[in-house]
Amino acid sequence: MKKHAHIFLLMLVAIAITAVSCKKTPDPEPAPEPTTDDELAFWSIVGQLTDPENYTDEYQDKTFEPTIGVALNESSYDRVVETNDPAAAALRFANLVGLENFDPATPKYTYSHPAVGTLVYTKSTDNASLASVKVTIKQMPHLANIVYMTAKQMGYNDHSFRGSAYYRFGDVLSRSLPEGKTEYWVCVRPAFGPEQKQISRWICVNTLPDKFVAQRSGSGQQWFVPNSGISRDNENMQNLAEMLYAIAHPSQWEENVNNYNKNTAAFYDKGMPFFTDFNKNNIQYHNRYFWERVHKAWTEKGIFQTVFGVDEADFLRRLDANGLHLLYRGNLWNNISLNCTLYEAVYTEGTTDNEHNMHHAEYPSRKNDVNNKVLDCRSMSGNTGNYMSFFNDDGALRWVIRHASGGELASDRRFHVKYAINGLTEVYRYNDYYGPIDMEADPEITTPD
Repeated sequence: MKKHAHIFLLMLVAIAITAVSCKKTPDPEPAPEPTTDDELAFWSIVGQLTDPENYTDEYQDKTFEPTIGVALNESSYDRVVETNDPAAAALRFANLVGLENFDPATPKYTYSHPAVGTLVYTKSTDNASLASVKVTIKQMPHLANIVYMTAKQMGYNDHSFRGSAYYRFGDVLSRSLPEGKTEYWVCVRPAFGPEQKQISRWICVNTLPDKFVAQRSGSGQQWFVPNSGISRDNENMQNLAEMLYAIAHPSQWEENVNNYNKNTAAFYDKGMPFFTDFNKNNIQYHNRYFWERVHKAWTEKGIFQTVFGVDEADFLRRLDANGLHLLYRGNLWNNISLNCTLYEAVYTEGTTDNEHNMHHAEYPSRKNDVNNKVLDCRSMSGNTGNYMSFFNDDGALRWVIRHASGGELASDRRFHVKYAINGLTEVYRYNDYYGPIDMEADPEITTPD
């Protein structure tokens, strides 16, 4: 028995020593939980680099494929973005990382955020490109650099393609959703040969699919807020604002471009921007007569009411009186708490030379948490009164927006500038409405009817 007692005592001592030794090495502190601010920062950048349908609040250990620009080649992790001049390249980077008043002469700039990664902008000193951005984002291992190039630097000839693009400014497509709703997409920047633009850009303001909506309830009420699928894209939102102004005021829009846009093929000289990186020399293809035709077609096809949910006369009145108010998501919904913020970008007709044609922009002018607010984002354009109450003001044109490229809209994820986007229905298309266009000829120069 004494022998066994001795062994038992040794075991107790060993256990005690082990316990003491364990206390000398404390357990590592658990990693801090990501905050909604981290999530907002991450998607404010990555949301512009990948397909918007990839949005998720469980992003930390996932990977996302880049969709910005075009791949330099099949095996490259570099993505090329077509841009006309150095100032436009600087503006694109500024929009990407949320900088205001970014000087195009800046030789180098580093954006860094612990939840995102690092993006290093470098202005080029040779003729191979305009600028580049070195990207280090853990969740995007297949994106190494974003390279801004002119069409000539990319190896294109005078035109990136011959003939007319299938879609023009203001064309409208629709798509039926599984829940029985119909969403409408408006072309806010077409692919366009003379500008070497090979990707079309689209915006939807009329509905959110159910998969992008989170439902909350309390005190006998329900509210529906965005959980995914919407984000800020300065270029697409600005293009929508300018396009609506051009449709509303074709002659004044053209006069503003001719008077204030001083850009040349080489650089912008503090002139008013002309859509996204378009050159004033090509205004003949979408001049005032073009916009007059688009306005006429929109009126006859009922686009103002169908797509935007507003009577045409009321639409035009409110556009002039209050400008355009676009809502986009701030902090995302998550399963633990409701921390969704809607930010509001406001576009109005400015008074300075570079702010005409709705280029006076405020990002963000306001924001509003949706916590315990009775808000229904399921039918975006049908709830303008809802949003007025939410922001406590009068009748501004105000919508939650979504944006996509032609390839992102296509059911097969493929897009060609001369052909229709697969999986969507044409509601209005300029080239059909105003007669057939010779696809092998140069794009139509718009003349008076």
